[in-house]
Amino acid sequence: MVARLEESGELRPGPVREALLALPRQVLMPQAYVRRSTPKETPPRWDLLDWSRPADRDELLERLHSGDSVAIQHDGEPILGRTTGPRHGGVMSAMSSTMGMTADLLQLLNSGDIAEDLAGVTLLDPSDAGAVPDVAVVGGAGPEFGYAALNRAFGHLQRGARLVAMHRNLYWRTDHGLQLDSGAFLTGLEAAARTEAEVTGKPSRAFFEAALAHLGVRAEEALLVGDDIESDVLAAQRAGLTGVLVRTGKYLPETERQASGRPDRVVGSFADVPALLARPGPA
Repeated sequence: MVARLEESGELRPGPVREALLALPRQVLMPQAYVRRSTPKETPPRWDLLDWSRPADRDELLERLHSGDSVAIQHDGEPILGRTTGPRHGGVMSAMSSTMGMTADLLQLLNSGDIAEDLAGVTLLDPSDAGAVPDVAVVGGAGPEFGYAALNRAFGHLQRGARLVAMHRNLYWRTDHGLQLDSGAFLTGLEAAARTEAEVTGKPSRAFFEAALAHLGVRAEEALLVGDDIESDVLAAQRAGLTGVLVRTGKYLPETERQASGRPDRVVGSFADVPALLARPGPA
């Protein structure tokens, strides 16, 4: 897929290319179609394979690593939130053409300049009122998250742009105390646009799986230390890692008491972490 995007000129050297190479294919594309009908049969019949279904995994991996064009979209359907099962007729879109859109035109809502991290992606000029991006990306929050910027993103979502978020953190700690983070704004955009963001960072399972793949270790061999019990610690535990809650940073006792689960380990500071490495796993 990366080679095809490079040949077409849609993907250039940079972090986006490196991320596509690092992610396991089943993480990058957990669903794909397989044709069940003969070439002469009309209308054609397709089944949607899903990595979350153990019975589909072998066949899905075979499709993703076959080197052939992989069909992932039926009749322009949303790629997120689909139910498995058969499809009949219609127009199928290949993974290479669909992924090309994500490397094409993008509206970025982020605090700070991260253009170097998006090499190979065309960023939309906010002053170009007529342009419609393929993707609206919500990054780290800051002063840029005003009414005009959020309303512009809302407009793009109404016109069909996909919503991607780097994380769902509701707040973070600065020298000025706790400050709102982009998760608070993301919730409003999702509700207003009646859509659900694809989250590439915490607490997405794909985030942790990509990190494990990059490090070349298994989940049970890894330990995650964080000050956010939901997005950091419990999310890591759901992905099979050992979660360690550190009671510094933005940690609040009430968030620990009200959390949806319990951390594997709790430490008072990062200074306590090295001792855990000698005895990994839940306490």
